[in-house]
Amino acid sequence: MKIIRTKEFELLTIAVMLLMTAVMTACSSEDNTTNQPEPVTGDTPKTYTLTIEATKGGASQEQNGTRSSSAEAQPALGEAKGEATTRALSIDNTGALIATWKTGDQVSVYKSGNTEKIGTLSPVKLGSATTTLSGSITGTVNKGDELLLCFPHCAFEYTNQQGRLNGTTHNIEDKNDFCSATVTVADVSDGGQITTTGKATFENQQAIVCFTLTEASTGDPIIPATLEIGTDKDIPLNYNMISGSSTTGRSLTITNGTGSNVIYAALRGFTDTNVTLTAHGHLSNVNYIYTKENVTFEHGKYYTVNVSMSRLKNQGYISVSPSSQSMFIPGDGYDHSVNVSIACHGGAVTYEIEGYCVTVERVSADNDKEYIIRGLWSHSNFKHNSGTSTVTFTCQATEEYTEASGTFTWTYQGQPEDDTPSGTPKRPPLPEEYLWFLFNNPDTYYDIPNNTHWDPVSEHFVMDSNPDFGWNPKTNKWESIEEEPQPL
Repeated sequence: MKIIRTKEFELLTIAVMLLMTAVMTACSSEDNTTNQPEPVTGDTPKTYTLTIEATKGGASQEQNGTRSSSAEAQPALGEAKGEATTRALSIDNTGALIATWKTGDQVSVYKSGNTEKIGTLSPVKLGSATTTLSGSITGTVNKGDELLLCFPHCAFEYTNQQGRLNGTTHNIEDKNDFCSATVTVADVSDGGQITTTGKATFENQQAIVCFTLTEASTGDPIIPATLEIGTDKDIPLNYNMISGSSTTGRSLTITNGTGSNVIYAALRGFTDTNVTLTAHGHLSNVNYIYTKENVTFEHGKYYTVNVSMSRLKNQGYISVSPSSQSMFIPGDGYDHSVNVSIACHGGAVTYEIEGYCVTVERVSADNDKEYIIRGLWSHSNFKHNSGTSTVTFTCQATEEYTEASGTFTWTYQGQPEDDTPSGTPKRPPLPEEYLWFLFNNPDTYYDIPNNTHWDPVSEHFVMDSNPDFGWNPKTNKWESIEEEPQPL
């Protein structure tokens, strides 16, 4: 069949085709919109850039005390020489601590309240206290978020110091100089650029103290092997700003890596604390001490401290060898002895006796380290069943050593022989006052007569067979008991 195309037909065809094209285009556009991912929001992790001006407050010249060469006259432990601003540390010609940003410095970034580090910033401008920090952070950051900035990290460690401010390795500048700041996010651009509401004002998390050690009596420098900083309260030895955890103690020892009497220390701040400084090992074995009450060291402050120290005596030492003796004595009337040797660090050796029936004598007059200790025991018919005598040897204090004492203890047991006639009771134990008499009169000791007993009323050895007649140990004579007794 022949199709006749008229002009009207062609126009209708074109119109239908245009309508179909429009419908298809609309459908295609709707499908594309439906299949596209959701637009990026602030809750989606991404990488941002942050550039912020960082600085610290101006140096404070707060006066915390004056310095003095006398420990007694020194009203405060140290003088604040201004705030330790940031990073590369040095002392200027006025004695103030100067801190500047240097190559390699890094600042750790956290969202406040979170434990995960989200970025690192580095200084753009070096050599000054004010710089621009720039870097990238990864995470989710929104307007109004608070960011915590820690230099160089948020774990502060103050042990294992070597007394150096800067210079060689293991110094405060590299190991113990920490500060932090917080900033609030003002805006996050579509391109991921973060701006903050203000500058990052860093605050130091420790005080830095410069100790200069001298001897109180001479003013000579003290160059110890270590400086021990003791306190009467627990102070932080390390602190984690993220977790809030810390390790505390009452003693911090600084190794003297400077080889001089000037020692630097970074200390987590404390207030109203009693401080004892002990310099150990000057000239190998000489120690010095200084104490101060109610000391305050504030975070962010730099202190210079002239410490006038008194010599601390070494602990005295004494050894007594042998230090004891146990002996069974059969009441044989003879003395029993032991040689005792003394070793000590300190002055001359002296001794005191506590007990009885013991004597002490030097082996030679010019030797106070060798002694003979004797135990004097009763005649066979007298007994003192048991007891202890103690000799205390003392090594006297010197300028270098404290006093030291040691003891020799002699534990004895006496058992008399029964040489009296059968059925005759043994004599009672001798009274202590008479034993002292024997100790002071050893020659009399061997003259005690047999067949007598001690009468404490008449102070005679009374004949067993005649109670009115006895031997007076004071006069070493036999006499009538009716006579007035002579005191021992």
